[in-house]
Amino acid sequence: MYLAVEKNRHDLIIPDSNKRLGVVFVVVLLATVICVVKLFILMVIQHDFYSALAANSQEVFSKLSPDRGSVYIQDSRTGEEYPLAINRDFFMVFEEMTLNESVLLHKIEALEDALLSPVLLVILA
Repeated sequence: MYLAVEKNRHDLIIPDSNKRLGVVFVVVLLATVICVVKLFILMVIQHDFYSALAANSQEVFSKLSPDRGSVYIQDSRTGEEYPLAINRDFFMVFEEMTLNESVLLHKIEALEDALLSPVLLVILA
């Protein structure tokens, strides 16, 4: 079946499959435009809303650090309870090991002063 009827010999005859291809192209183009517009709205216009929402979800996890229950075992002969797992607060101290040359020299000089000053006092006394 043909869409265009030949009026003159120079007119093109367009088959029905090209019309279907055009409709598919328009639908795909329209879906792409809708997706791009929706992404623009989410990423640019509603950026503040989603960044606040993400910050609030991270704060919820930092507030939820419950204490666990203590676990005790009981001696079968004496009936005395011994702690197997208990809650304790530990403080962790660490030092970043990326040092540049001036910081390293400063630390070495401070260490020399701390180590040599008692020795010099003993020698000079």
